[in-house]
Amino acid sequence: MQHYGAPTRLLDFTRSFWIALFFAFEEAESDCSVVALDPTSLGDKHGKNFNSLLRENIEQGKHSNNSLYEDVPFYTNERLAIQKGTFVFSLNLDRTFHDLLIQNQKVVTQLIVPDTLFPQIREKLNSFNCNSRVLFPGIDGYARYFRNHTG
Repeated sequence: MQHYGAPTRLLDFTRSFWIALFFAFEEAESDCSVVALDPTSLGDKHGKNFNSLLRENIEQGKHSNNSLYEDVPFYTNERLAIQKGTFVFSLNLDRTFHDLLIQNQKVVTQLIVPDTLFPQIREKLNSFNCNSRVLFPGIDGYARYFRNHTG
């Protein structure tokens, strides 16, 4: 939803390092970074129906534990599938993601990408079709691609 301007408590992640790298530098004007979160350090989602839990949480304030979870929604779209997307979220609406990340001592790795490497990265990603034409199906993806690859 946030791609369309709606606020959300879901934090986008991808299962692909290359796609994460694309998103990190695509609109960056200086050094950027890729952040990796070890999914084994997240809360146990076995047997949980997050669509129901989140609906109950919004409507009634239930299920406000401090765990962070990762899940792919029941309903997905072409863009999310192509981007190998997943979401990290908390059921606790009173705490920030950052606070819960620190409290739960999640395993996080950050890779700094110097802006001097951007031309080589763009060339390499384009060589295996990791660009906005592919990651954003439709005319908006082509428009982004040509905006970022011309002039």
